[in-house]
Amino acid sequence: MFERIKRPVYAERKNYGMVWTIAIVVFFLFWLVINENSGFFTSAKELENTAAGQYYSDLTIPDFANDSTVSQTFVSKRNSFSRIQIPFHITSAKPQGTLNLELKDYVNGKVVFTQTVYLNKLKNGRPTTFNFPKINGAKGKKYELTITASGVKKSASAAVWKSTEDHYKQGRLTINGHNVSGDLRFSIYDIHSRTLISKPMYAMTGALFLIIFILSIVLLGRYKNEMHKAFLVTGLPIGLALAIIIPPFDQLDEFDHFLRSFEVSEGMFVNQVTQHGLGNYIPGSLIDTIHKTQFINGTGYQYDIVKEAFETKLTPSNRVFFRNYASSYPPTIYIPQAIGLWVGRLFFDSPMMMMYLGRIFNLFAYVTIVYFALKIVPIKKNLFYIMALLPMSINQAATLSGDSMIISSAFLFTAYVLYMAYGNVERITLKHILATIGIGIFICVSKIVYYPIAFLFFLIPLRKFIDKKDFIKKLLLVFAGFTIPYLIWNWLNLANLSIPDVRTHAGVLPKGQISFILTHPFLYIKVLIDSFIGLGQSKFLGMLGIGISIYHYSTPDIVIYTFLFLMILFGLVNDERDLELYKYRKMDKAIIVFVMLAIILLVYTALYVGYTPVGHSIVNGVQGRYLVPVSIFMFLSISNRQVINKHKNLNFFLYTIIHCCMYVALLTYLIQINTFL
Repeated sequence: MFERIKRPVYAERKNYGMVWTIAIVVFFLFWLVINENSGFFTSAKELENTAAGQYYSDLTIPDFANDSTVSQTFVSKRNSFSRIQIPFHITSAKPQGTLNLELKDYVNGKVVFTQTVYLNKLKNGRPTTFNFPKINGAKGKKYELTITASGVKKSASAAVWKSTEDHYKQGRLTINGHNVSGDLRFSIYDIHSRTLISKPMYAMTGALFLIIFILSIVLLGRYKNEMHKAFLVTGLPIGLALAIIIPPFDQLDEFDHFLRSFEVSEGMFVNQVTQHGLGNYIPGSLIDTIHKTQFINGTGYQYDIVKEAFETKLTPSNRVFFRNYASSYPPTIYIPQAIGLWVGRLFFDSPMMMMYLGRIFNLFAYVTIVYFALKIVPIKKNLFYIMALLPMSINQAATLSGDSMIISSAFLFTAYVLYMAYGNVERITLKHILATIGIGIFICVSKIVYYPIAFLFFLIPLRKFIDKKDFIKKLLLVFAGFTIPYLIWNWLNLANLSIPDVRTHAGVLPKGQISFILTHPFLYIKVLIDSFIGLGQSKFLGMLGIGISIYHYSTPDIVIYTFLFLMILFGLVNDERDLELYKYRKMDKAIIVFVMLAIILLVYTALYVGYTPVGHSIVNGVQGRYLVPVSIFMFLSISNRQVINKHKNLNFFLYTIIHCCMYVALLTYLIQINTFL
């Protein structure tokens, strides 16, 4: 019996000694990092609990002028508090003057706190924090917060946000001594110190992390010849961890995607024309939850604030009007998130739980789509595997972003076209065309800039069609299948598209920018070249995931450059089996390069037209995540038939390296989230 166990263990050690050496070294490095950071998690930390607050705002109070005052009364829910947070809207590049804050007991008029703040020290849109000595015995008492402007110029001022309707029943808002409707957006916090986690619990959590890591390496060894299953071993647990540990609405534009997902879950596919304008009526509790938990991570993850937010219940009957700019995107890319929100509404009735379930369902959709892409792609499986596990890819999958569906659908579409071109398909039938269109709808209806991906159809050899006429007929059917749904959606969404996005920079005029491009084509080419050269490196690294979320939690350089090395390596290298199938024509690489360049050009042009001031010298708004759907083409185009991999054990080595990188990234994010300052 001992010999029967010894033989496979010896064979495993002989064949995969390098792999297990790497895994064991990384295991002990993880142990050192976990041990080194134990002090922060198990030592007392400053945490916040809400004493009072009004989080909904849909209007700014007119800019402060000299001696103008804004006052808000509130009632404390806690026995003490020592922090006020107010978001300001800065209306000038160089604001001048000061704001004087005064907090007093409303009953006896006793002033308990005063502070002066210079306008040029305020951050636009982000909550400004004011700390003061703890006020005790405050529970149930009424207080008044007053903001008075001094030395402020009308052209260089600031404003504060308020709600249109009276959501906060315990308080009253006055401007220059006159009662007005609605309430100031503000937060009052009780600050206390406690440990995030006990030492025994921290030790158990760290041990669980290490156990999962090493057991998953064992699973990777079992699936070393089944890449789609190996992807699940790494992608699913890492994605679930990210969906849970990233603070609510910390991801880019996530609150827009949250509200859009809710609209889709209720069947509100387009913005409605209402008496208040173009938009939809959504539960006010959704907005309250967003405002209560967004941007709270400036001093580390505030767990108590998030815990309090779970207690907020959905109020379907109490609705507010809201124009969500993500409503311009079609409902197709929000189906998984909408299902998650629907499940959360059905079983938990909590906006916060809905948000987390939306993330998780979006992750499941990404993992499922990529699983089938890896299963069917006949060539370059290793390259697809790397791209699917990019830190940016997994991070987007673990959010409410519709980009996750675009990325995974682009991978599946590319894999399916390669399957038709080089796989075991004798004849392209109507079934293949309908599948191609079905996948493509999720890509092109949402963002027309990815439309050139349809040209990959030209990779399919003519011999797989009945004749040239059959090829042309099916080609036209594919392009029609991409184009008609896009036109239908934009026709339905025409009212929304006709109103500009007021969040963009000053000077953004799409018609004027199009005119500038057409009348200055060579100057626009220079703009593109300058944008590529000046920002190319940062956008490329952004595509890999160098920084994630609003706070730009950084992915370790060793992870980013390991991925980069592996992408180049497996872009160049071909397996022996690949060469049997990948008998490409000379024009195939040209098609792949054309698709890649066309999409990149359209991405930059769309952002230049819709997000950049007319005639600006650099394209604004380009983000690395927009390039992930075309990342596979960058490295498919460098494939070299002369570089052949003959080592059958290379897959397990690749799985282990990627697996270690993703766990390094996860551990780094977890530490940064809790130590971010």
